[in-house]
Amino acid sequence: MAVARQDRKIQRKIEFSLIWDELVDAMPDAKERCLMPNINDAWVLSTVANMLAEDDAQIPVTKERFLGRLDSVLQTWLDSEQSQLTWSNSCPL
Repeated sequence: MAVARQDRKIQRKIEFSLIWDELVDAMPDAKERCLMPNINDAWVLSTVANMLAEDDAQIPVTKERFLGRLDSVLQTWLDSEQSQLTWSNSCPL
């Protein structure tokens, strides 16, 4: 049972990663892309982690599902300490 759940969690991360990469790559401004969390930071945001684990990780991550939560994901990122480190260390603003 635990192996199946772990496999589902991995699948949800893959689904999310594809959508996240598409979103970030579509940003026309390099500064905006720079301010976005990398995939590893995005996975641990509470809003993303909750979405990936929802219903024992049985609900696929679709673009529509993710976009419905995008505002809360971005707000969680902006409120995090990690976002401040990203801004100060790697963004040429």
